[in-house]
Amino acid sequence: MKQLPQITKHDESLITTRELARRLKVTERTIENWRRDGRIPALKIGRAVRFLWSDVIDALKSPE
Repeated sequence: MKQLPQITKHDESLITTRELARRLKVTERTIENWRRDGRIPALKIGRAVRFLWSDVIDALKSPE
C-alpha cells in the first residue's frame, strides 16, 4: 500500500468522497467500496456521505 499522508490537528473537518479520493490518490469508486466493506468509517448526514480525515487514516493504518 502507498505511504499514508501525515495528519495534523487542522485536518478534523468533514470531507467528501471526491476530496478523500484526491487526498489518497485512489478513485471515488475505491472509496465507495472501502466504505461499503467497512474498511473506512463514514458519516451519513441526510443523503450526503462525509468522512473524518483522522478516522480514515487511523482505519487504513490498522491491520485488517
